Amino acid sequence: MDSVTFDIAADDLRLLAEIGFLGIGRARPTEAEAIFALLRRMRPDQEAGHVGGALAALAQGQTDRAAQLLRAAPQTEAVMAFRAMALGQAGDQRMVAGLRDDLEFMRAAPAILDIAGAATGRSTGVLTNGRD
Repeated sequence: MDSVTFDIAADDLRLLAEIGFLGIGRARPTEAEAIFALLRRMRPDQEAGHVGGALAALAQGQTDRAAQLLRAAPQTEAVMAFRAMALGQAGDQRMVAGLRDDLEFMRAAPAILDIAGAATGRSTGVLTNGRD
C-alpha cells in the first residue's frame, strides 16, 4: 500500500490536540485515540500525542498501553508525571515513587508533582487548592 504524505500546520495540530482532550473529557476515548495516533505520527517528538493517547487508554482501563505510550515519548516532566499516573493505576508503586523522586530532583512545578503524586497520595495541594 502506498503511503500518503501531507503537512498540517502547527495551529491545526494544536486544535486537533484540544479536540482530542475534549473527547476524553466527554467520554469519547476511542475517537480521541485516533486523533492522538495521528499527532504521534505527525509529531513524534512532541508530548501531546503521547500524553493524550495515554489518557485515552487510561479512560478505557488500558493501563499497560498507557504506560507503553509514555515510555516511547520524549521524557519531559509532563510525560514523566503522566507515566507515574499510569503506572500507579497499574499498581507499580516502586516505579511511581522513582518517577516522582526524579521529578522532585528536577524541581518540577507543583502541578506536575501533583499529577505524579496522584498515584501515591503525595500531593502538594496545588491541583486541589489545598483540599487533600
